[in-house]
Amino acid sequence: MISVVINTRNEERNLPNALASVLPWASEVVVVDMQSTDRTKEIASASGCRVFDHEVCPVVEPAREFAIAQALNDWVFVLDADEMVPSSLSKRLLEATGLGPEAFLVPRRNYLIGKSLEGAGWAPHQDRQLRLFRKAAIEFPNLIHQNFAPRAGVEVAILEAEAIVHFNYLGYADFLGRLNRYTDVESGQLVASNKQRSRFKVIRNAWRAFARRYYKQGGKSQGDEGFYLSAMMAFYTIATEAKAAQLRGVGDEAAIRREYQQVADEVRAQYAQKV
Repeated sequence: MISVVINTRNEERNLPNALASVLPWASEVVVVDMQSTDRTKEIASASGCRVFDHEVCPVVEPAREFAIAQALNDWVFVLDADEMVPSSLSKRLLEATGLGPEAFLVPRRNYLIGKSLEGAGWAPHQDRQLRLFRKAAIEFPNLIHQNFAPRAGVEVAILEAEAIVHFNYLGYADFLGRLNRYTDVESGQLVASNKQRSRFKVIRNAWRAFARRYYKQGGKSQGDEGFYLSAMMAFYTIATEAKAAQLRGVGDEAAIRREYQQVADEVRAQYAQKV
């Protein structure tokens, strides 16, 4: 038996599709909601899911750890609200629990900017994620975009199966919005780690990120989407480093706002002196 866990925040548009692809075969579906203001919780409850509340987080990792802890079964499959499980994959997931390994990497097919991307790191064979596992077989790094990791000594296998269907970025505005949120968190982690790179290394790492996705991982064959998404992932690196430099140098927005207000007060005082 497998527990499916899904984390949500304002997912009334996507959640019905996700649930339709897991309710027929999952032993239970756990939905952990981060204070949605739409019908997300209502949809989950009406579908028979076990629904829990969680505080709003800038990234999903803390809420995901909580969600996995609520699962009643030994085996857990993690699904995002904007994903679906094809029927043939569901059969392979159920079969996999009896194969021996305690954790499996599952391929994912990403739809970005309106189409399935077959390169730049988003093709199914390039995007295998640890999604099916025994609860006791994993641990949770507290870093953004670092998936739960297998514990030492745990056998991890690749599940050769049809890929998870992932309805990813709706457009470049959506991409940039998420990039802004994610780099806010990662820049804070970078400052906390006391890692500071030279400007040369920042540019070098950005170029490597672009070259890896565009040339090595086949983004070049994906037309405009392959080029612009590869370029934006390079900018991701620069944005993270820029925000970290800001935090180290002048502080966060609140600190800058205080500085601006101090200057504003000085200008106002000039007029007060003339009265």
